[in-house]
Amino acid sequence: MFRIGDFSRLGQVSVKMLRHYDDLGLLKPARVDHFTGYRYYAIDQLPRLNRLLALKDLGFSLEQIGGLLDDDLPAPQIRGMLTLKRAELQGRVREEQARLSRVEARLRQLEQEGMMPEHEIVVKRVAPQLIASARTVAPTLDDMDRFCREVGDAVDRSGIRKAGPWMNIYHHEGFRERDLDVEAAVPVEGGRRSPSLPTGR
Repeated sequence: MFRIGDFSRLGQVSVKMLRHYDDLGLLKPARVDHFTGYRYYAIDQLPRLNRLLALKDLGFSLEQIGGLLDDDLPAPQIRGMLTLKRAELQGRVREEQARLSRVEARLRQLEQEGMMPEHEIVVKRVAPQLIASARTVAPTLDDMDRFCREVGDAVDRSGIRKAGPWMNIYHHEGFRERDLDVEAAVPVEGGRRSPSLPTGR
């Protein structure tokens, strides 16, 4: 039999964690001295401790580990839990890879411009929104402004209530001063007939 300090060194885990596993019922001592309160562990408990630590290293919670330590747990159920954990970890890897790409893009921007941008762009997920919109290819910036005003006037005349600010959606890459593929749009409240919007020229 090993006292808790000796067993902790053997299993390379802290005494504090052994006490925590005891409190959770994951690894109970083989014997507890009723007079001193000392915990004693048997050598044949080491495989259970190693399995507990291995599952913890895979990312399972202690609550999940409690079920996986059960020798009677069917293999298909263990396989299912491992499959779910794999999918969870793969999702985290994709998120971190996307974050790494954003960091690399920011580094390239700093190398090219030598300074942080004045305005930050953050991509966010939003709930689907009903909009009133019209799209055209405007020959010039003045034509685009005129078109957007016409769309705004048409929405105002329709009596539809706006549910958010106006926006211009550009369907081309990069900045242009001519032949702008633009969509003038405004979020609107549902339940009303769509207005007759300009189609552009």
